[in-house]
Amino acid sequence: MRCHLFFLAAVLWCAGCGLAKYEQRLDQTAEYFEYQNMLNASLASPAWTGSVLFDGKSVPVGMSMRIPKMPQAFTKMPGPQPILDENENLVAYTEETRQPSRLGIQLPGIVEAWEMERPSGNVRLYVLGNYDLLLQQAAEAGAVDPTLYFEQLEYALQQGLQVGFVKETGSPADDNRIYTASFPATERFQLVKNFNVYNIAPPQPIEGIEWRAQLYEVYEGDTGPVRVAILCIFPAAELSTIVGPLELALETLSVSDQAPKKPDDTGASGGSF
Repeated sequence: MRCHLFFLAAVLWCAGCGLAKYEQRLDQTAEYFEYQNMLNASLASPAWTGSVLFDGKSVPVGMSMRIPKMPQAFTKMPGPQPILDENENLVAYTEETRQPSRLGIQLPGIVEAWEMERPSGNVRLYVLGNYDLLLQQAAEAGAVDPTLYFEQLEYALQQGLQVGFVKETGSPADDNRIYTASFPATERFQLVKNFNVYNIAPPQPIEGIEWRAQLYEVYEGDTGPVRVAILCIFPAAELSTIVGPLELALETLSVSDQAPKKPDDTGASGGSF
């Protein structure tokens, strides 16, 4: 009799464990779909995938990200196009019109750019990288060191916006001072991506508008020779509407740790985060 009672108790206990695990899986599934619904409400689909022009040809760079669509959708800005002669040889490129020149900035390494018109002014979102430098280095001996890309980018922003960056690590509450951040903060439904971040606050208005910028540099220890940064420039009045969706988009960012191949090269791809 005691054996039967023990067996029954064991069965009930196991059944309880199974039920608990089942309920846990249900909770995790519900959380996953809640997270996906949040992404779908805030970010465009499908994800953008990156490429750059080299010798007049489009070269994939192994990067993708879902672009924010809140507070409204971004519109992709057309980049330069190759100009070919009668023999289909590259002569030149059309003008680069995506630069934030009105703010005095000449950004190196534009991969893609989008804009959004808001009541307070124009919002620009840039994906930037050292892919052109990596391709030049592969083609030309003595080309500029691609690993110095972040230094070039920061110099361009400081010169254009007339700010100075403080390199000692600060916090998200600091302006013009480097700090570290991860998106998502913990790994659950996406891999954690680590960034060095600047909240850029120019000291004075430009053309009557108080501007802000957010610069997110992908932690270089995760991407081999590749350097990638996400930059958003916007009127200060849009701070509360822009940063949340932007940082949610960074959760979906994927960057290969391999340099892009020239159009006539082949080879195995590496990892990504």
